[in-house]
Amino acid sequence: MGERAGTTTIDGWRLITLDTLVPGKGYGRLDGDQLHWLRKLLATPAPQGTVLAFHHPPVALDVEVQQALGLHNSPELAETIRGTDVQLILCGHFHLQILAHLEQATVWVTPGVVSRIDLTARPGTERAVHGPSASLVHLGAPHGPLIHTLHARDPRMGETVYEADETEMREVIERLGPSPAGSN
Repeated sequence: MGERAGTTTIDGWRLITLDTLVPGKGYGRLDGDQLHWLRKLLATPAPQGTVLAFHHPPVALDVEVQQALGLHNSPELAETIRGTDVQLILCGHFHLQILAHLEQATVWVTPGVVSRIDLTARPGTERAVHGPSASLVHLGAPHGPLIHTLHARDPRMGETVYEADETEMREVIERLGPSPAGSN
């Protein structure tokens, strides 16, 4: 599939990485070739199941910037994984934790490794604070997958990294989101 997608099997778990990057933009997309490749791989189940990993989440909170800058063809991904052995989808990008489902798969959006988004900011704005975190994923757990968020110690924890007002957020969405005609 190329250098930005791959698969490996560890202890019966198939791990598949995919490239969701849209050059010059902040949102993600899986192209037709990747989805076709994924569909072919998933036609044969892995002994323990499959985990997908990519950057842009296929789910979002009711937050305009997340909806604009997440994975833009989640329905196509959902159709591709429906009825397969995909159990877990791991993503990042939003700098906050989200747990959701896409078809039969649990979707985990891991918090940021340096900062996190403060959801108590006024709607339409964004505030990021220091708060390094990571996720520990245990696939073989009896009630798994078990996912634990690790918060690093940081003397600046909670301090503002940046704040963007409504105008700045609108500009981010216009610059990094898809064009109104959907040509990106």
